[in-house]
Amino acid sequence: TLMVAPGFSSARVPARVRLYVAFSLALAMAPAVLGENAIKPGGSGMLVSLVFAECLVGMVIGLVCRFYIAALEFMANAIANYVGLSALAGGIDHDEPASPLATLITLVATLLVLLMDLHQLLIKTVLDSYGAIPLGVIADPQFGIRMLSSALSAAFLISLQFSGPFIVYGILVNVLFCILGKLIPQVASYFVSLPFL
Repeated sequence: TLMVAPGFSSARVPARVRLYVAFSLALAMAPAVLGENAIKPGGSGMLVSLVFAECLVGMVIGLVCRFYIAALEFMANAIANYVGLSALAGGIDHDEPASPLATLITLVATLLVLLMDLHQLLIKTVLDSYGAIPLGVIADPQFGIRMLSSALSAAFLISLQFSGPFIVYGILVNVLFCILGKLIPQVASYFVSLPFL
């Protein structure tokens, strides 16, 4: 889960720190998860299937959280394009180029997730998932895909609601200055519109 969770999966967090946090969380959760259902010793095939099943379930839970930050970054890039702040710089979570506005909004959103203790909710969700999906059981793929698609649509809807006023403003100002450019061709409407944007 921590491999794709917002904040913890950032490339700016050293890999050794992420490994220690994941190891300490695994040790803290082990007594609650195992309980009376201790794992019986088995072959290496059982261990590989157990690790694969747990990585798959954790990846789905982490991606649900990650989709919200990714949708917010996508919409922040759209806002930056519409208001004329689309100069590219390095992103926060990865090395892909992103606008400074998108970097700022993504960084603030990630900090709010951590400051409001929503990462504890993520850890509690992982712990509660063992009640619905027992240890070593691979969940139904259709359930995981439905969960990811509903999270993706909800994330983009929230991001669109957040960025809607900025996009409408950018379109409106561009349309008005296009009309001004047609009415008065002598005005350099592009340079005049930049301060308004």
